[in-house]
Amino acid sequence: MKQNEMISPSQMAMLLLAFTLGSSIVFIPTPVISAAGNGAWMSIILAAAAGVPGLLSVLYLHRIFPDKSSIQYLGDVFGRWIGSVFTIIILFVMVLMIANITVGAGVFFTTTMMLDTPLYIFHSLILFVSALTALAGIEVAARMFSLSLLIMLATIMIILVFDLGKYHPTHLLPLFTGGALPVLHGAILIHGFPYSEIFVFSLLLFYVRPARNEPLGRMLISAYAVNMIIFLAVVLCASMIFGQAAGQRNFALYEMARVLEIPGFAVRIEAISGITLIAGSYIKSTIALIALSSGIARILKLKDSRSVILPLTLLLLFMSLTMFSTQMESRISWSVIVPAVNVLATTPIVLGAVITLIKRSFGKNGKSKA
Repeated sequence: MKQNEMISPSQMAMLLLAFTLGSSIVFIPTPVISAAGNGAWMSIILAAAAGVPGLLSVLYLHRIFPDKSSIQYLGDVFGRWIGSVFTIIILFVMVLMIANITVGAGVFFTTTMMLDTPLYIFHSLILFVSALTALAGIEVAARMFSLSLLIMLATIMIILVFDLGKYHPTHLLPLFTGGALPVLHGAILIHGFPYSEIFVFSLLLFYVRPARNEPLGRMLISAYAVNMIIFLAVVLCASMIFGQAAGQRNFALYEMARVLEIPGFAVRIEAISGITLIAGSYIKSTIALIALSSGIARILKLKDSRSVILPLTLLLLFMSLTMFSTQMESRISWSVIVPAVNVLATTPIVLGAVITLIKRSFGKNGKSKA
């Protein structure tokens, strides 16, 4: 494992923002609006608040074990056997995550812009480019994704600003027509994807080079808050444009780009924006692939995590092409199974932080009494 690869806290914050936006900004607004209706914005606030303990747990355990990833310190906290079980769960969930990201990107292209293109074309392309980027290392990925993130954010801003004339604030009313349960349902969906996926960064924070003028905790919390604000803006704007029909649009942000009108432009803006936004899936899969290969390399005690990237990519390609037989099956999995397994993978991190905090508190009390 090459330990000379280091990135700054600000770069890690950019990776966190890119990861949490990633494919979720394209896929999540629609199911959340469908589930929660006009209360979707409240679902986002609840989900983001529920994800804060996971982020704080990752940061706390990194402060206690700065040179270790969760693959290593879970064994220190829970013991060898229980830690090994939690490690297997985390790595397995990450394999499912990357495969699902790849499937989602393929579904997006084959249902919007390239209807007759075989899925394996998109799956192979996304995973192959992700593997090449992961092989280049996290330093290269951080520099490249910083620019990609700015382009993605600019695309979102252009869509939201130029659709301004189509907003109808009255579409946001009434609230709580079905009670609080729809809002909770929407919160569960978006908490599972992306806010509970923060556990991925428990395998990456040891790459951070400490800097006095860039506190890691403050940088990551700021990136997390920016993600919530962007989701709120997209959900509110989609609801104001499409009203009750917003929950029936497959990809709300892409549909907003389709109705976009920029004076002087005759090209299909939605195609450009769609490609830009779905590039977030490539960013997210690359970050997850770097984390997954790093975790596996630490288990196998390999000198360089890059040696497992290509075999992992072939496995992920096979999984992405065979794990779902229909698009409906994949959508059901994304709304039920994916949120559940992401929460399952986050739980050991939160429990580990609580146990570590209790142990250290009792240790300090014992010393002070002595």
